[in-house]
Amino acid sequence: MQLPKLHCLPLLLLSLIASFPTPSLSASNDVPPIKINQSFLKPDAKVPSHPAQHVLEHKPKDETWSCSCHLSGPIETTQCDYETVESATEVLFDRLGQLVKMPFFKYYKVDLFRECPFWQEDGLCMQRTCAVESMDESDVPEHWRAEALSRIKTSSDPNAHIYPGCYYSDSDFCFLDDDTSEDSQYIDLTLNPESYTGYAGESAHRVWSAIYDENCFGMKEKTLPDAAEAPAIGSSIAQLALESKAELEEEGECTEKRVYYRIISGMHASISTHLCYEWLDQSTGQWGPNLPCFVSRVASHPERLQQIYFNTVLLLRALTRLEPYLAAYDIRTGDAAADSETKQMLTSVMDVAKRVGRFDERGLFKGENAHLLKEQFKATFRNVSLIMDCVGCDKCRLWGKIQTSGVGTALKILFELDDRALHPKSNPNLLQRSEIVALVNSLHRFTESLHMTGRFRQMWAESESKRNVLDEVGQGDEVPTKEEKGWDTRTGAATHVRQPLPAGSPRAGALEEQESIYTKLGELVKDCSSWSMSACASLFKVILDLAGKVASVLGTSDKEGPPMPERELMVVVAIAGGTGYLGFHVVPALLAHPSEPIVRVLTRSRTQKAQALEAQGAQLRLVDYNDPASVTAAVDGADVFISTIGTKEAGKEVKVPLMKTVLGIKSVNIIVPSEFGIDHRAVDFQPKRQLTPAQQKDWDGKKAVIDLLTSQTEKKIISIYTGLFMEGSFGPWFGINLKDKYVEYIGQDEPVSYTALPDVGRAAAEIVLKAAAKPEDVPAALYLRICGDSVRYSEVAKIFGELNGVKIDVRKKDLARFKQETLDGDRNAAACLRFLMGQGDLDNSKECGNEWFNPGEQIWKWTTVRDYAEDIGDEPFAGDV
Repeated sequence: MQLPKLHCLPLLLLSLIASFPTPSLSASNDVPPIKINQSFLKPDAKVPSHPAQHVLEHKPKDETWSCSCHLSGPIETTQCDYETVESATEVLFDRLGQLVKMPFFKYYKVDLFRECPFWQEDGLCMQRTCAVESMDESDVPEHWRAEALSRIKTSSDPNAHIYPGCYYSDSDFCFLDDDTSEDSQYIDLTLNPESYTGYAGESAHRVWSAIYDENCFGMKEKTLPDAAEAPAIGSSIAQLALESKAELEEEGECTEKRVYYRIISGMHASISTHLCYEWLDQSTGQWGPNLPCFVSRVASHPERLQQIYFNTVLLLRALTRLEPYLAAYDIRTGDAAADSETKQMLTSVMDVAKRVGRFDERGLFKGENAHLLKEQFKATFRNVSLIMDCVGCDKCRLWGKIQTSGVGTALKILFELDDRALHPKSNPNLLQRSEIVALVNSLHRFTESLHMTGRFRQMWAESESKRNVLDEVGQGDEVPTKEEKGWDTRTGAATHVRQPLPAGSPRAGALEEQESIYTKLGELVKDCSSWSMSACASLFKVILDLAGKVASVLGTSDKEGPPMPERELMVVVAIAGGTGYLGFHVVPALLAHPSEPIVRVLTRSRTQKAQALEAQGAQLRLVDYNDPASVTAAVDGADVFISTIGTKEAGKEVKVPLMKTVLGIKSVNIIVPSEFGIDHRAVDFQPKRQLTPAQQKDWDGKKAVIDLLTSQTEKKIISIYTGLFMEGSFGPWFGINLKDKYVEYIGQDEPVSYTALPDVGRAAAEIVLKAAAKPEDVPAALYLRICGDSVRYSEVAKIFGELNGVKIDVRKKDLARFKQETLDGDRNAAACLRFLMGQGDLDNSKECGNEWFNPGEQIWKWTTVRDYAEDIGDEPFAGDV
């Protein structure tokens, strides 16, 4: 079972911030700045001399709250503006403040005693302010009590991943406490408000270090836009969508990751605002707002306040989507009058949310790697809830868990649940009561931060010593770099780390050697405490696996027991192009395989994608493909070599020399060339004028590689032909014009084979690892045609039409005429593929090899075109695929 990696959700508690300042402002060389709207500053405004004045001298507008108003200051990645949120702040603050005091929203069941899963937590807060006052269960509404809840078992959910005291389902962005646990208890949140507790020291430092250094996709504050660089109004996701995918990848960060960081930054800034507003002056024992604290931690960095606004809009949008579900939700507490009042208050909050919570969640998690990116997003978020169990202060832990769950619930509503899932009658138990309570209380915390900001502005306006305050705080808080603090410098974008193996079940024939190796390795990895937790866990697992294998092999005497069969040894797979369009699906599939091969990813540099794969357990090998010595050093020792190098590196110039080098590496027994796609053996690519130079270069290169590989007999060659990739095939370039509601085939309406990229990855992993386990069953040259689904154009029209309630016309073009027009015209590859489809050359179902490695779909179910169509919804009708 894989344990998700830690995440970056700084919703940690006020007191944690007291002991650990805001994240480093040092710029990253890997991630260029992304422009964002400057907070509260018009292009023609006079620029204040200190950044804090952007925030403190801004005068909020007093106008009707509706996002239909003129957008003079848009909040990036939303459809709302700062002025709109400001004008609704006091209304929201007042209504939410009343709502969270009602019985349904003030009672929260939580487990504050679960052990920290990442380190031994000894930093307990012994101060009275850290304590949490629990409720007597007899005061809890009758039907909420443990006796009633005990009838609900989390294990009844077939998709639930259960851990001690908590669980998550595939759609969850965070771990949820098990309500049936004996350690779970009800808390009255109104009696345990979030406030300064004095919790600090090594324990608090360790929590913040784990969050920021391990789980923010390598992003820091200066990788986001500088407040002085404001683009034109309206630039946001729509503008970013116009940039090429290549440019976005070169920049190193996608829109989703930047949105993720804004969520984190906004959470942190909100907590900082609460801390500064509810400050304890230890010299006088008095509580009150601390203006210098707010100037230093928030106002000196206007972008931090921007992120509070962003989070507020995000949570308001989630609440809006939940309106029909909440209207039918059982909020009974046993007090009919209070329940009726709660309904009315919730409706009044919803009225504002619908006008202000304008966020288009459909603009995110689109494109070729959308599914993988979302899983990465969820996995890191889940770990925030696990980190909360490492907080040594009970009150800080309580509010950290609430806000983690609240933001996680919002993300679940926006990015995992469609309108059908949110239907109250068909899915009444979709959300736990604790998730709804956490969402509303988290929204209240953000609106309260904005309310507090207004109070700080008032204090600033009334202050007679503004210059002294600014001089006291300088330009705001500064944090040493990770190198200066001795922290781990590796911060890649992480999804999962493999759970460390136990000391191991001793294998026959190697007990003494194995115990000795484990003892020595245990001493070796003590230094792991200074590394990132993901690196430590991954290394520890790899070493223990190898130790077990080696010890078993060494114990070969009759006295000690029989040797382990050779095929049980770990297979080492080297892959070129592992960070590319296809390779990024193949590598995770290899890592997730039950045989647990060692996977080496050849890469020119440590890109974000490369680091993401490394965090999952892959080994990175830096390589120069034009240098045979470099390739040999990277591949030597591998049993299998896979090439998923795409068209950017097409042709004989790269592929043939690379394969010549690999053929000379003795350890490699199986080679999988970059054949993925159509079966070139069944297609006559002559005359060459049929194809564009780039595509001709690629297909000729494939043929040259196969000719080279099949000219030798020492190594097994496996060619995998997948048909068309499902993710890029339903568009007008192939005559599938769903936007205009028609499809057009050439010649005959022949079946065309499509395979989804995740299935290509699974198939490649299963094929090569099966071949490596039993090489004697593999011919010298194995050609496998695979297909997830084969459908005709008329069937495509029917599938998309039925799912979206529209009629899609089916048209036909003459094959001979279209072929001639293509050859006489631009001769692009898509057009050539279209007449190949009409000739029946792209139907892999005729000689399908699926049963060789996935018999009867026993290992996994293939994604069909209907599955894919259901997943992407109406995107193709907008011209997207």
